[in-house]
Amino acid sequence: TGVPKCVVIHHAGYASSALAHCGLYRFTSNSRVLQFASPAFDSCIIEHLSTLITGGCVCIPSANDCHSNLGKSIQTYGVT
Repeated sequence: TGVPKCVVIHHAGYASSALAHCGLYRFTSNSRVLQFASPAFDSCIIEHLSTLITGGCVCIPSANDCHSNLGKSIQTYGVT
């Protein structure tokens, strides 16, 4: 709502934060993470970048599947 806002995050700052996220969420190269958060929210960064940093797979269902068939999407993509 209102005027779009942004936050500048330096690579080094995000990298150290991502390493902490990866440990807390137990992301590994075998992880399959569902892209669920809207790109408009900063929480999607954990889904995308933290997963990719560990060599995991980001699974991106259609918007319809994400909202109407979430359980099926999780099974279809083998989300861990």
